[in-house]
Amino acid sequence: MNFIKYLVPLWIGVCIYVICSVFTGPTGLSAYEQLRVEEEKLKTNMENLKRLNMELENTGNALVHDPDTITMYARELGYGYVDERFIRIVGLEKPPKQRIDPGQILLAAKPEHTSNGMIFIFAFCMAFLAFLCVLIPDLLHLNRATGESVRDAARRKVSEQWHRIFS
Repeated sequence: MNFIKYLVPLWIGVCIYVICSVFTGPTGLSAYEQLRVEEEKLKTNMENLKRLNMELENTGNALVHDPDTITMYARELGYGYVDERFIRIVGLEKPPKQRIDPGQILLAAKPEHTSNGMIFIFAFCMAFLAFLCVLIPDLLHLNRATGESVRDAARRKVSEQWHRIFS
């Protein structure tokens, strides 16, 4: 039964390693939460890109099939019908052209975590400390027991010598 207390530090080290891995490891809860936040950002970006794609598709379809849209874009570029006359007023700025927003590239950030090596070193140190806490009292007890047995043996030897001398 004495050896079981030496297994306790091993179990302490394993438990610390598992707990730290679950909470702060590369596949732990904190890394999972960071990835979930990144997933939400990516979903929002995808929705924006889908909306932008739909707008561009509608504009493209209008340019292909709607003559009024074609006329409007042609007038913005300075074109007109053959029988039309334009009056240009000098000094006025042209209306700003519609800028097409192509969306944005969104890269997911890697989650921050504690490496498995660091978790292992921490758990090993804690297990070693627990092992020392179990071992030191046994060593002190052994020292006391050894010291007492040496003293007892020395007393016996001295008393035997006294008996031989005086007998």
